[in-house]
This record gives sequence, structure tokens and C-alpha cells, in this order.
Amino acid sequence: MPSWSRANLEGRPRRSSSKRCNIGLSTQVRLANTAWNILRTEASMKFVVTKNFRCWLLLIALCVQPLYASAENSCDCPDPPGGRITCEDQQVATCRVKDGKVYGECKTPPKSASEGFALRAWILSELLQTPVRPEEVERRPEYKKILSEGRYTNPRTGEVIRFRLPRSW
Repeated sequence: MPSWSRANLEGRPRRSSSKRCNIGLSTQVRLANTAWNILRTEASMKFVVTKNFRCWLLLIALCVQPLYASAENSCDCPDPPGGRITCEDQQVATCRVKDGKVYGECKTPPKSASEGFALRAWILSELLQTPVRPEEVERRPEYKKILSEGRYTNPRTGEVIRFRLPRSW
């Protein structure tokens, strides 16, 4: 295997076979620094490209996501028989199971029940089929339990009702 020297690179014959690449220490340091700078520049460019690519990918994902995300509110029905009721975002999804049959509804709140406890009182009135005032929602623990669990079992009829409040409530 031939050893390389400056003489070989310039096309001149080598004078001694014991000498290897005979360049000075300062030249070796400059070559090493140049190689390091090239590698560092390439690495930083890769980082910039990767960082820009990630930013663009995130931007595209954020812009496209609303096109695929449907605004809906859904409720899973108790098993048996099971199923799912899917409603619009501002509606309450309810699923009643009575005598083994599913009765699903999408309930739109009236304009009079526009926010907070009035909305919760309205849905409780619908579920319990008895009037509930907004101030009762906060005071009565059984109402808080029904709203937090998203489930009500009528003790008289055995009817099971599941519901899901809109996320905006």
C-alpha cells in the first residue's frame, strides 16, 4: 500500500519511504479548523432547516386541523343496548334507555337559559321532568352529582339517562 506525501500529490517521486505526509503543524491545525468549521456550518444549517421544517409543519397542522375537527357533542348510551348520540356543539346530547330501548335526543337550550346556572337548571329540569331554579343547582348536592357524573337514574321508573353538556358550558 503506497504512503502519500506532498511529493506524490504533486506528481514527483518520493525520496524516502519512511517519511509520511510532511506538512507543518500550523497547516494541520488550519486544516482541522477548516474541517471543523465546515461540519459546524452544515450541522447548524441542518438545525435551521429542521427547526424551520418543524415550524412549518406545526403551522400547517394548526391551519388544517379545524377543517377536520367537527364541532360536536356526543354521549354514549348505557349497555345494553348501547350506542352513541351525536349532536351539534351547543346542544346537550341525551340518551335514555327504557325497557331495553334507546331514546336519543339533541336538546337546544332556550335563549332564556343563556349561561351558567340557568343552563344547568334548564337541563336538570329536562332530565328530572320537574322545574329546577338556578339557585337550587348550587345548593343541592344531588344536582351537583347528576351534573358531574353525566348520568341520572329515575328511582321510580328505573329509566337510565346519560347526557353530555357542551364543552362551552
